[in-house]
This record gives sequence, structure tokens and C-alpha cells, in this order.
Amino acid sequence: MFLQAPARIASALILPFIVTGCDPLSDDGRIANFANQSLAGCDSLAIGSCNQEVFSGVVAKFVEDADTGELSIRFVTVTDNGDGTFTYDDGDTEVVLKETAPNTYAGTTTAALFTATDAGLLAAGFGEGTTDGDDMIVGVGGYHTDADVIPTEGLALYEGDANFHLVISDLDAAGRSELSVNFGNSTADLYAYVESGEIDSFTRLESLNMTIDGYTFTSNDIALYDGGTEVDFEDVTGADSDGAAAGMFFGPIDTNGNPIEFGAVAILSGDRTSPQSASAREPGNAFRS
Repeated sequence: MFLQAPARIASALILPFIVTGCDPLSDDGRIANFANQSLAGCDSLAIGSCNQEVFSGVVAKFVEDADTGELSIRFVTVTDNGDGTFTYDDGDTEVVLKETAPNTYAGTTTAALFTATDAGLLAAGFGEGTTDGDDMIVGVGGYHTDADVIPTEGLALYEGDANFHLVISDLDAAGRSELSVNFGNSTADLYAYVESGEIDSFTRLESLNMTIDGYTFTSNDIALYDGGTEVDFEDVTGADSDGAAAGMFFGPIDTNGNPIEFGAVAILSGDRTSPQSASAREPGNAFRS
């Protein structure tokens, strides 16, 4: 329903990385809610097994308010109500949307707008928009893998490209990304590398030992590196900086029993008064297990 399924199956990392500095931020660099692990998802080798009435995702959300502004990660759903409307819910805001163009949904009584973009994958794509006035979201979503079929043993490595864009200063960079998964101990290590372009404040992002819970994985810790040297967050986003990362497994399982795709977001925020923002969200197309 929400995404057009291409002919090929590809595993990928889709990584929006949001770096911002703003004062104040009340929910500063944190995961604000959790996904419903009982929500039906893809549970066999075919896309037809997926819950195609619910678009599930994980986004970075900016609440732009001078007194209560915040940057947080939120798990979201966009549910087909069966009457031509769709309900967006991120645990904080719930709005009713109506499709105005393929994969574009506008608020029926609010300024909300949500767009789901095909990433050329089977079950995952990009999601972005506004939830209420100036509140902005950017992240990934699609047809999540059912929690009951997530492996409980074995290793998997997802590899892909990453494109970075500094929104405020309009700088770009490109690189590669990895998610290394140990299903046996329910952990995942997330890496994103800047390899070319105009960004020079860091060359690598890491979020290690992320906790897998059903079809999601989360951590309240990230780190930035310039080569082998760890970068102080204060040099990027100012004092009181903090970060987090979260992701989801998408699509049916492959012949090894592994979800075929995943997406993730990582955020970093602090009290620098001149904000900067970066996002990386280019899908890859390789998988090893």
C-alpha cells in the first residue's frame, strides 16, 4: 500500500543521522518511546506475509518551540483506517491524514504532512514531513519484520552506502554504512563512515551494543570519531550534548532466517545556539550472513 515493491530483494542500511545544536532541547538526544512488539509484521519468505495496512518506522523528531523544543527519536506507525484516511501516531502526536498523491498524506484538520518515499527496496523506504505546525520528522519506515520470526541465534552483517547532508550549511558527504548483528546475544553494532565530501568534523559514527528487542534495536549512546580519535560532542553541538540511535528490521526473512532489510536513525543534540543538521539516508544493496 504505502511503498511500491520492486522486483529485486536487497538488504540495506538506511541511516538518517541528525546532528543539531539548539537551546533549549528538553528531550535531548533520547529515545522517547518504543514500538509495539505485538504488532503483526512480515513472518515468512514472501512480501505477501507482511502487515500491509501499517507503515512502521523510526524517525528523528524536532519539536520547534522556544520553551519546550526537543529533538528525540520516536517509533511511529501510519495505519490505513479503511475509509480513505490514515492515522499517524508517534507516541506524542496522533493526527488523521488523507492521501493527496501517491505515498503523500496531508492532515485533514491540521498542518500535518507525511511522505513515504520508495528507496528501491522491497519493504523499507524513507519517511519525512511535519506532524503539527513546525514539528518536523525524518526517518525510515516500511513493513517491519514480525517480532516472532526475528532470529535468536547466528550472526549477520548488513552493508550499504551513506550520503550525508548538512542542512543548515548545505554541505554534502558520502560514505558507507554497516550493521553487525549478533542475534544470539541480541545486540547490534551500527557504523557509518564519511569517506568523501565537505564534512570534516567527524569521519565515523558508532553506536555499539545496541539492544535488540523484537524487530527493533536501540541505544542511548553514540560516538563520533575523526580517524582513530574520538570527537568531543561539544566541538560539534556545544555543551550538554547527548545522542541516541534506534532502528528496525524490515521485510520477510531470507533463506537463512534473517530479516532482509533494516533502517536506523541516530541523533546528537546540544546547546550550540547556531544549529547545524546532518542527514544520511542512501540505501545499500549487499548482505552477508
